[in-house]
Formats: sequence, C-alpha cells, structure tokens
Amino acid sequence: MEHLGSSNLESSKEKIMQFIQTRGPSIPISLSNHLGIDTLLTSAFLSGLLSDKELKISVLRVGNSPVYYIHGQELQLTKFSGYLGGKEKEAYFLLKEKKVLNDSEMLPAIRVALRAIKDFAFPFQHEGKLFWRFIEISEEDARKNTILVEKFAEAPKIPKESTETIGEVEKPAGIIVEKPMENIFEKSAEKIVEKPAEKIEIIKQEIVKKISSIGGKKQKPRVNSGFFEGVMNFLESNNLKIAKEIIMRKKEFLGIVSTVKEGNVSSYLCVARDKKSISEKDIIKVLQEGQKEKLPVLLVSNGEANKKAAEWLDYLGEVVGYRKI
Repeated sequence: MEHLGSSNLESSKEKIMQFIQTRGPSIPISLSNHLGIDTLLTSAFLSGLLSDKELKISVLRVGNSPVYYIHGQELQLTKFSGYLGGKEKEAYFLLKEKKVLNDSEMLPAIRVALRAIKDFAFPFQHEGKLFWRFIEISEEDARKNTILVEKFAEAPKIPKESTETIGEVEKPAGIIVEKPMENIFEKSAEKIVEKPAEKIEIIKQEIVKKISSIGGKKQKPRVNSGFFEGVMNFLESNNLKIAKEIIMRKKEFLGIVSTVKEGNVSSYLCVARDKKSISEKDIIKVLQEGQKEKLPVLLVSNGEANKKAAEWLDYLGEVVGYRKI
C-alpha cells in the first residue's frame, strides 16, 4: 500500500463540487444519481467535504436529508422552502413578506418557528429588543427599516424607583444593609495561621504522596485476546509500527500505524474488528473515520468481505485497503 489517495475518490469529490457549483444546493439522492453510485457512498464523500469545510449543510430537511451547498449559495436555499412544516412555513412567508419582525409582537407558535428556520431567519438586537430579519435583507438594512423607527419613536420610559443614599452609594428604599464582610475574612485568616508548623508539615506530606503516586503509576495492561494478538502479529509481520493508539479492546483496535519503504514514511488509520462478515456499511464507516484523520484506511478483520463490500473496496482502491487475518 502506498500513501496515495484513490483517483476514483478524488474524481467523485470533484464531480460533487462541480455538480453543486452548477446546479446549486443539492440533496444526496440527486448527487447519487448524477455519480451513478450508492447513496451511502455519496454521503461518505459529502461527509469528507464537510470536514474539509468545502461544503455547508442546511438545518432544513428534505425528507430525512439535509441540503448541501457551497458558501455563497445561501439564498438559493429558498427554493427548498416548500419542505418546511406548517408553522415554520407560515413564519417563513410572514418574514419574507415583512422582511423584519419584532419577536415580542409575534404569537408564541410563530416565535418558536422563527427559531427553527435558521437557514432563513436571523436574529439581531435593536434598542434591547429582539428582531428577526429575512435572509434577503442585511442586518444594516434591517436596522434602517422604517418599521423599527416607528416602533421605538415613542418608547415608554421606565420610572426609577425611589432611592435613599448610604454614604456614596444609592440603594432602593427598604433594603437592609448587612454588616461588612471584612470580619469574616479576618476570622478565616486566624484559623489558617492558628498552627502554621503543623499546616506546613501536612502540606509537605501531601506533596510527597502526589509525587510518589505519579512516579509509581502502573502502565495500562495490554489487552489479552486471540484476535488482538493476531492483529499485533499482522502489524509486526508487515513492518507496521503503532504511532498512536486510539481504541484498544478485545475485539477492536483503532490506531495510526506507519511503515518506512525506500526512505518514505507512509501512515494509515488501522481499523481492526472481530467480525464474521464485512458489509458495505462497514466500508462506509471506516472510510468516514479515515476522512476525519485525513489518512487512508487499513481495515483488518478475521471475517470475509461480502460481494457488495468487495465492489466498494475495488472502487475505493488504496483509500480503503482490506486484509483478512
């Protein structure tokens, strides 16, 4: 295995980006049909693009799926507004019509709905009040909106409560001022210095205990199982050194491994699982794990890859390599 990405994988990602750039915000099924591959695999590619911050994702759902889009395409999400629910759709069209809404003047159900349509409704504060602006209007323009000027032109003044002066500080009438806290701190200080020699000795003993416990800390015992030992033997026989252990269990190992070939260091995310059969879902899962670490994946198992999984392994090439032990 060489530390190279699959040309198929990179080609598919490029096609996804080109499709969204041309067609605008899209859902996985549309991308899947365009690429001619399974929706699960498409979702894995999309997950990688999200991790790389090349794509953004909507709060709105089309069925159970979010909408994927590129930065700058936010306004185009409005074409999916028909998929909003009852009150959310009502709040959307009300905000779209008025451009700016005063939160305190809305019915409770609409107020809740405005908070739910995060792709289209954006909150801002004005004169201590919460307002919502539609996606098509900037916050600067929203603040200049004549509705806001009219609402706050005759804002009622809140009368101040009567106060009485205590020294240089004013307080509301009827408030009882308790005794100052200085005496409490003085008493606490007396307790602390009551027996300084004994206190110092106790502190020294605690420090010695902590240092001893750190120096004498036992190493975590190695996992003892036939499968785990088989994985370790496989790595050793293939000159793969463990650079980082992430998960280490009797039936699972996850870590970063490295090997040196002709002076070049290659690293992989090693995923080892004790399973009788490897499915296409297993391949998708390890692909996503590899994308998070930005490394190709070495999948190790004692199970057989089923027909669909084998097809995906062939498609992914060196991005996900499988070895049976």
